[in-house]
Amino acid sequence: MRFKVLLEGQKLVVPERVKQLLNFNDFFLLTPAVPLYKVSRVMKMDWLLKHLLLPSNYKDQINALNVHP
Repeated sequence: MRFKVLLEGQKLVVPERVKQLLNFNDFFLLTPAVPLYKVSRVMKMDWLLKHLLLPSNYKDQINALNVHP
């Protein structure tokens, strides 16, 4: 699942030529997920998504990256 999320993220940011070379389709699963993540941050529920998607071995390092306003 993490690899699929990584690929979907790459599809959103790579140049068009790279999409062609890697045979990426034009369907982006993360497009609707980005606004949902933003809402989860406002509701302070982003920890749940991070817990589901990011490796638990790196939990401390990931938490250290969190920006607190």
